[in-house]
Amino acid sequence: IEEFLFFTPHITIFYNENHEIVKQYPKAELSELSLDDIQPSQFYVDRDKIAAVSTFIARGEDIIIQVSKYRDKYISLDGHTRLYYAVLQGFTSVRAVLAETDECILDFVEEAIKRGIRTPKDLVLLSHEEYKEKWNKYCDEYFSNKQ
Repeated sequence: IEEFLFFTPHITIFYNENHEIVKQYPKAELSELSLDDIQPSQFYVDRDKIAAVSTFIARGEDIIIQVSKYRDKYISLDGHTRLYYAVLQGFTSVRAVLAETDECILDFVEEAIKRGIRTPKDLVLLSHEEYKEKWNKYCDEYFSNKQ
């Protein structure tokens, strides 16, 4: 449950197969954010993932991402595919929940800014193979340099 909660902090009630509550956390506060106020912490988006999220997102309200306050914007900690899909659909805002972040995300943000990635519309759409190659290479190099 804790691992799931890490990636989806807005889901706060967990049920067993008999529909009985097994764990409940305080309800997460959601806010609406303009896409222009969201600074990505990644550079690329996977075309295959875009196809997958298109099956369950109908409106901007269907998108909930984790963010952390950053200067005069918010950093997207997760959900870059959903954010890019929002851009493709012409949505202007999404819902967000505040979460903690760490130093590596701030480093990723600085690199994104250097690459001209300042809003979700700036993310670069790649094939699944290109995405894996480029993003994994960047992450592998980043973390090997941190050690």
